[in-house]
Amino acid sequence: MKGTSSFPSYSFNFNKFSFGPRIIQDNDFCFNETNLTFTNMDTEPIMIEKVSQIHPDFTIDFKSQMVPPRSSVDIKAEFYPKEVKNYNATFEFLVNGVYKEKVKLSGMGEDLQVCLKNLADGIVNFIDIPIGTEVSKKIVLYNKSNAITKFILYSVRGVEV
Repeated sequence: MKGTSSFPSYSFNFNKFSFGPRIIQDNDFCFNETNLTFTNMDTEPIMIEKVSQIHPDFTIDFKSQMVPPRSSVDIKAEFYPKEVKNYNATFEFLVNGVYKEKVKLSGMGEDLQVCLKNLADGIVNFIDIPIGTEVSKKIVLYNKSNAITKFILYSVRGVEV
């Protein structure tokens, strides 16, 4: 009996990814995600499986599947920083039940530090606005965090402005 085999031709778009500094969060909404792309460059289908690793701060949303020849599949990676610190995790994938591939994810949790440039702007009062007129006031905010942040202003009644 004789047999031959060849190493399947495939790639991941990265084997290391840093989310960089991200604002810590106290909920499970995903604000930080990226796509890991697995590409089958072979002429035969390739089976890819995620070897189960559970990490409280990173998730890889992927179920085992057969990837057709010359096609790709996106694998969603998410980061949930809960405190100020550095985070690292390694996830392992199994290709065709034989070849192990490791993907390392990292990120940093950062406190939200958005403040008023001028402390006198701490309370903005728009009382006595005549009917049919517009009033505006410029307030300058300063992001002292090491991370980009999204800032949404709400009125007292909870309406986004």
